[in-house]
Amino acid sequence: MFSRRGFLTSFLSAGAGQLLCPDPIDRILRHVWDTGRPLLEPTPGPIQTILTLHDDDEGYVLHEGDPYAQPPVLTWREFLQMRGEYPSDDLPLLLEEHGLEDPRQLDDIVDPDQVLEDWIVIEASNHRAFNLLYQYEPHLAPESEDDAAAIEFVDNPFMGGSYCGVHLFDAEGVSLLQHRLNELNAGIRIEVAKGLDLPLGVDLEAEEWGE
Repeated sequence: MFSRRGFLTSFLSAGAGQLLCPDPIDRILRHVWDTGRPLLEPTPGPIQTILTLHDDDEGYVLHEGDPYAQPPVLTWREFLQMRGEYPSDDLPLLLEEHGLEDPRQLDDIVDPDQVLEDWIVIEASNHRAFNLLYQYEPHLAPESEDDAAAIEFVDNPFMGGSYCGVHLFDAEGVSLLQHRLNELNAGIRIEVAKGLDLPLGVDLEAEEWGE
């Protein structure tokens, strides 16, 4: 979990009851304060991936791809390809490991529940976003226990669970994350789902902006 203080410490300083900060952070935060909407700066260079922020049962979660996608119907061949196990140098052993006796069974349909269990952790849109952004975790803000979180990497919070997700909490955090990803030349563009209204952010709501 990374705090707003971590995002802002490198850029912000307070004095005389005013929030003093250089561009572009000042412009970002003032935009959020004035409009109530995030300011998602243009992504420099080619965009490799688009992540979309949606409001779901887990909160504001980033997704890569369709958050409403359902697991497809797969043959054993397709299922094993998804898992990265097929083609195999030892096909008889692979078949044995999955309870198959004949290569012709590779064209049989896999039980949907079995597909779902693996698809969730490989192809689900929230997992894809988590896996993409987790590689940048060392370059994001350091953790602080003193402030509310701006971004949170949630990895299997419940024993036996498989949920992973990147959670954001407000327009401030979304804006600053896009700015930081741009600084890293990550080629990642964040979009907010149509109709999604985000809170401003506790830091902004608590500050008095000076002229």
